[in-house]
Amino acid sequence: QDEVWVLAHSAEPGAIDNASGVAVCVEIARVIEGLIAEGLLPRPRRSIRLLNGYECYSFFHYLENARRLQTPLAGVCLDTLGAKPELCDGRLSWRATIPMSAGFVARVGEAILRATLRLDNPYRLFLGPFVSTSDTLVGDPKYGFPCPWLTTHYRKKGVYDAYHTSADTLKLLSPAGLAACAAAMAGYLYYLADAG
Repeated sequence: QDEVWVLAHSAEPGAIDNASGVAVCVEIARVIEGLIAEGLLPRPRRSIRLLNGYECYSFFHYLENARRLQTPLAGVCLDTLGAKPELCDGRLSWRATIPMSAGFVARVGEAILRATLRLDNPYRLFLGPFVSTSDTLVGDPKYGFPCPWLTTHYRKKGVYDAYHTSADTLKLLSPAGLAACAAAMAGYLYYLADAG
């Protein structure tokens, strides 16, 4: 049960928040399994578990009640991804895990995101400190695993205009932005899942 986890929210009605997170999870699985099937990557030492559930509270219930031999090594919260650059001021934010957990994962993710974003993509990377929300508290040491947050939620001021409204539709998503997020997080998760 040595695992790396990905958390996305499947019960929110918006395209950006958070069908995008679930879509990126599907693409991460497709990319990693495809590379393994082609013989370009070995199967990693650890499992990568893609968890999609009701925003945050279903994860807390699972963590508190499911029997496991150990908690995950690390994880990532994929919430509100792939917004068109004009909606998020071109910001792809990588928010640190809660300070009391192992911060090395934030540095690993930053390095992989920077490498990905040097390729053709619509975003600039913005690093940020931990933000306490019901989504990010899953990284609390009570549960035992560090969990940064990747998002296009933030603008220079405020959040994207359609946040939590029926205007959050597919036309607000950037295919290139979703692809960049999926590629970077596939690399991040595979690196942690295969680390010695």
